[in-house]
Amino acid sequence: MFAAYTLSATFWLVFATFVGLILAYKFGAPDFGPGAWLTFGRLRPIHTNDTFYGWASIALVGTR
Repeated sequence: MFAAYTLSATFWLVFATFVGLILAYKFGAPDFGPGAWLTFGRLRPIHTNDTFYGWASIALVGTR
């Protein structure tokens, strides 16, 4: 059962890292990914919430 938590936490860690890499790239190239869904204001909450709720909290349950 705890393996499912660990697997889910790993998925959210990879996803949050990918969104963070997009955000980091947008600092150097602000015109990257024109569109409403790739703005900094939409991606930052996704990154921070996925890091905390998707990875950290689920990983703590999985390591119990």
